[in-house]
Amino acid sequence: MQLTHLLRPTALEGMRLPNILTITPDGKKSGEVIGRTIYIYKKDGAKALDTLRHEFLEYILTYELVAPYKKLVNKLITLFEEEMYVRKEKLIEKILKAI
Repeated sequence: MQLTHLLRPTALEGMRLPNILTITPDGKKSGEVIGRTIYIYKKDGAKALDTLRHEFLEYILTYELVAPYKKLVNKLITLFEEEMYVRKEKLIEKILKAI
């Protein structure tokens, strides 16, 4: 319910919502985002809600800003691997002709 409220004023409606888990506090962090899951480590309701808001924004920024970079890097890796395959095959053919 809180995430739906957070989404309402934005253009992000329809976005895949993250999972939310409340975990026993460990004293080190208030919360964190790992993958598609928001972990909240605060027991106090108001502090937990503040942490949820913060971590939700972290999730949105990661989704909107980091994901496109990952897609770009993965595409570059694929293109590089294809180029290296072609070069390797050409080199093998040259070596086979030489021996």
